[in-house]
Order: sequence, then structure tokens, then C-alpha cells
Amino acid sequence: MTRKTNPGDAPQARRGAGAGQTLSAPHREEKRWKARDAIKDRLPTREQTRARADQLRTWTRRTVREHPLGLGLGALALGFLSASLLPSTQAEQRAYGRAAGRIRKLADELEQSGQLDEALSSLRRAAVTTATQQWTGDDTHDDPVPAPGPRGHSAGRGGRRRG
Repeated sequence: MTRKTNPGDAPQARRGAGAGQTLSAPHREEKRWKARDAIKDRLPTREQTRARADQLRTWTRRTVREHPLGLGLGALALGFLSASLLPSTQAEQRAYGRAAGRIRKLADELEQSGQLDEALSSLRRAAVTTATQQWTGDDTHDDPVPAPGPRGHSAGRGGRRRG
């Protein structure tokens, strides 16, 4: 049931209400109805909401289909960000410390033997080859990087590979 109000009633009631006095019940009710109507006018209709949801669904499908790598990288970045906000446990700190020590030791050994550049180059080639195969769905190569031959050179294919 809607209540019709006379526009002149509200100013008279305000003039009659002095400092410290509250509005009468009918005037409070009128203010509630006006506030409700103002909010209702600003909200989208059910049809507008459904249309917007359909647009969002279509955009999401198209984006997932056209940019899967970007979405994957975004999700990975979001995972790293959320993980960085969480404090690490003592077990994680010990594991990271052990892993970092092993990696430093291996890097020192490779550098002293002169094989660090070759090892890094092999890792890059393996990463690029694996990523390319996964991206294209091509699994024709079993091993993306041939096993190193004598003195750090790749075996097979008649010599050094450039990469």
C-alpha cells in the first residue's frame, strides 16, 4: 500500500519541530518511503542484471579461449602474491635453506669446472622446448635436451648446438 503525501506537509512539520524535537511518525514513514524509492530507482532491473550476467559470461568464455597462457600466468602470479603474504613456517625455512645451499654448491662446482654457462644454456633450451611442446601439443621428442657428451658438449647432431 502506497501512501500519498502532500508536498507541503513536510516543510510545515519541520517548521513546527524545534531544536531537540523529533519528527512525527507519519513524517518518519514518509522519509523511509522516499529513501526506499531513491534506492529502488538506482538499482538495475532483473532483466538488466540478467543481460549483464550474460555479457560477463560471454566475455569470460572468449577471454579463456583467446588468452589461456595469460590467465595461467595471472593465476600463478596471484598464487605467488597470496603465498608471499602468508608467513613461512620453520619447516619451509629449513627446506629453503638446504635447497639454497645445494644450489650454491652445485653452481660453484659448475663454475670451477667451466661448465656453468653450458648448464644454464641447457636449462634454457629444455625450458623453451618443453614449453613449446606443451603449448603446441607436440610430444614427438622424448628428451628435449640431449644428454651431455664428453667435456660438456651435447651428444648427437654432429657437434655444438646453438641456442
